[in-house]
Amino acid sequence: MAEPNEVKELREAVEALNREVRSLHAEVSELKKAKGAAPDSARPAKDPLGLRSRKPAPPAPPAPASEPAAFVKTAGISTEQFIGERVLHYVGMLVLAVGIGFFLVWRAAHTGPTEKVLMAAAAGAALVLLGEWWRSRPPYDKLTSGVTGGGWTVLYLSAYAAYHFPATKVLSDPSAELMLLLGVAGGMILHALWRDSKALRLFSFGLTYIVLFICGAEVASPFVFLVLLGASALIAVETGHADILIVSAVGFYLNYLPEYRLVVSSPEETRSLAAFLPHAAPLAGGYLLLALLPLLPRAKARLIGTGEERPLDAACCFNAVVFAGLAASMGAAYFKTLTLSRAFGLSLFFVVPGLAYAFALPRRLAFASTAPVLGLLILAGGVFSMVSPMLKMFAWLGVSTLWVWIGLLLDHKAWRVSGLLTALLTFGFYIHVVRGSPADRLSASTALYLFAALSYLASRYYRLWLKGEVSAWEEPAKELWLYVGSAALVLALWGSLDPAPLAVALIALAIAGEFAAVFFGRIHLWAQASALSLGAGLYSLFIDYGPDVLEAAAVSPRLLTCACVVAGMAYLHYADPTPPEFTRPWKHWAQAGHRRWLSWAMAAVASLAVYQEFDPRLRLPLWAAGAALLYYLGSLRDEPHLKAQAVILCMTTAVEGVFSYLLYPKPLLSAPSHTDAALYWGSSLLLLLNLWWSKDSRRRLTSLDAQASWVFCLLSLTMIALYLVKELDSYRLTMALSLEGILALVLGIVLGYLELRLPALLLLGGCVVKAVLFDTSHLPLPERVASFVVLGIILLAASMMYVRIGRHGQKDPGAGPD
Repeated sequence: MAEPNEVKELREAVEALNREVRSLHAEVSELKKAKGAAPDSARPAKDPLGLRSRKPAPPAPPAPASEPAAFVKTAGISTEQFIGERVLHYVGMLVLAVGIGFFLVWRAAHTGPTEKVLMAAAAGAALVLLGEWWRSRPPYDKLTSGVTGGGWTVLYLSAYAAYHFPATKVLSDPSAELMLLLGVAGGMILHALWRDSKALRLFSFGLTYIVLFICGAEVASPFVFLVLLGASALIAVETGHADILIVSAVGFYLNYLPEYRLVVSSPEETRSLAAFLPHAAPLAGGYLLLALLPLLPRAKARLIGTGEERPLDAACCFNAVVFAGLAASMGAAYFKTLTLSRAFGLSLFFVVPGLAYAFALPRRLAFASTAPVLGLLILAGGVFSMVSPMLKMFAWLGVSTLWVWIGLLLDHKAWRVSGLLTALLTFGFYIHVVRGSPADRLSASTALYLFAALSYLASRYYRLWLKGEVSAWEEPAKELWLYVGSAALVLALWGSLDPAPLAVALIALAIAGEFAAVFFGRIHLWAQASALSLGAGLYSLFIDYGPDVLEAAAVSPRLLTCACVVAGMAYLHYADPTPPEFTRPWKHWAQAGHRRWLSWAMAAVASLAVYQEFDPRLRLPLWAAGAALLYYLGSLRDEPHLKAQAVILCMTTAVEGVFSYLLYPKPLLSAPSHTDAALYWGSSLLLLLNLWWSKDSRRRLTSLDAQASWVFCLLSLTMIALYLVKELDSYRLTMALSLEGILALVLGIVLGYLELRLPALLLLGGCVVKAVLFDTSHLPLPERVASFVVLGIILLAASMMYVRIGRHGQKDPGAGPD
């Protein structure tokens, strides 16, 4: 079937368009070839093995860092190329060096020592020259580093063999051997600097120190390495390559280890400061050489801020840390102790450069911060070895505070932070010091007063003098120093005072703290004072007050101490010297909540003091009077927590009256005096006065007031009944209890208080039970008659009162009077 003409024309048009596009592609390709053509000398070398890919390979998933492929891909070459160009020539040079060694062994039987050394040296020199020849002939220039390094290694081995191996020994003087080794080292270093090769540069310095380390002290003394370190520093400054210093510092301290072992293992009878200094001088010289190097103007200009800052920083940090460890341990092992004077002398090696760093170098350098920290650690070790507790504490505080103030004055974080951390460790250090004896505790505590004053001063400095210049991370230090000072002050008081004076001092300190908080505007100081006031109350509950040393004044230490503590808490609760608006920004602890808990602590301290100091006969009236006072204050100030304390104290008094007074053997109780009786009866009747407060409609009454009215009435009648039971017997007791019941009933009817009437009826019922069960069988007939007659009259009188109330139409006796 013939296709339509429209489709045929469309197909012809598409074929024509395709031919035109192919011709354009051909022209573009020709233009690119003509534009990108390069002379033959500049074209890349042929790659007949296909090691280099002409087209970029598709991206592959990242390989683990431990696989060789990951390193190869970062270098932009294939795995095969990496092995062929970079691995094989290093392996080849190693094999070649071993082969030269075998050659020397083979020739050992046929040649003399001089010929052997010269042949090995010639082989090494030939390798160096071969490496230089290949350097200018690509692609063999990639093999230059390995061949050149191998050549210099062979030269080093030849120089070493010229003295140490019998078969090749041509030198008998160790000085000549040293000069030969240094000559080879100098040649290799100069070659590395001339070629400006970092790998060869580091290899040359490292190989020099390794070969000299193998040679031992017979060839190279510590002063030789000190000279080498000085030369390395000079070369680093002049060439601007600080990476030399890292290798040189490692090599210097590595070669000092044999000297270190010689010093610490020397016989004790030969040890002295004069014998120690010559051995320590090279170590100190090497450290100072690197430590003071950044302060030199030429070194500072060429190494700091020029890209070589990080190698210099690493070398100086390593230098300081290793020197501190070697010097401190060597001195402690040599002299058996690190005294304060020796620690001070060693710390100057870090303090003096550290101060210079703070003025002359940028703060971002790590070794500028390492120096003060190491100096403080060494001084702390010297302080730790002191004997006197007081001097030890003063020295510890002086060192930590000095570091902090240097950091504040110089505005250097490392000084401030290290001093602050050491100061915080003062509390742990104090515990270590005071474990010896009470005298040690007293001596060490004296130093804490100074620490507290310095801490407050540091907090003041941070807050007022530095103002907004403190960095964000250091902002909490303003208040942290305040807490540290308060903790130190409390700990000092604990260490220097007996328990009873300490409780009084704590509550006095809490009062002073609240005034100081308002005066200085430090809300954190108020938080500490509030916690301290509660702590003083809690502390007074569990301490040993000691013997009654104030018997002549009729006041025991417990009563005197608790009176002072309660008076202080009462002052804070009722006088309230801190304005509420001052504490409002403090969200963690409300002032109202603190005052409420303070009232509970005050009631607990007073109640426990009464319990422990008085016998049950006086304990009950004092507690009852305290309950009445608490309820009165709670009603007057509209504070429900005081009312709750009054109710709880009333119930506790009732329980105590039964178990510790009623059941207490009478012979063990002292005879009541007129004052005791008046106090007992007065407190019992005082409880009834709270009935008026608990039913005063002019105040806002709650269910707590109703509970208080019942508790007060029950306790009042219970206390009177307990007194009568303890002091009367036989029929007189029945008559007295009956009289108490009828009087309470009359008072309840007159006042309209159900809280009095029901306990009165209960008491009268108890009298009936006593008369029936006890009086009828135990009393003589006359007393039995008197008991029953009086009780019957009283019961009839009570009945007549209820009848009279009912006749007048008063249906609810509890409604109260009109």
